[in-house]
Amino acid sequence: MKVKIRVESVVNPTEDEAKVLAAISNVFDAKDFIREDRGDYKVIYCEADNA
Repeated sequence: MKVKIRVESVVNPTEDEAKVLAAISNVFDAKDFIREDRGDYKVIYCEADNA
C-alpha cells in the first residue's frame, strides 16, 4: 500500500516564514518545501510518501 502525505500551511502577513517552516519541520520530516504566492496570502507545503 502506498501512502502520500501532504502538509500545507498558510503564512499570514504577520507571521515569520522561517518560524512557520520550523514549526512544520518539528512534526514532519521533509527536506523540500514549496512556497506559493496565492495573491492575498502565501502557502508553504511539502509532500512525502512511503517509497
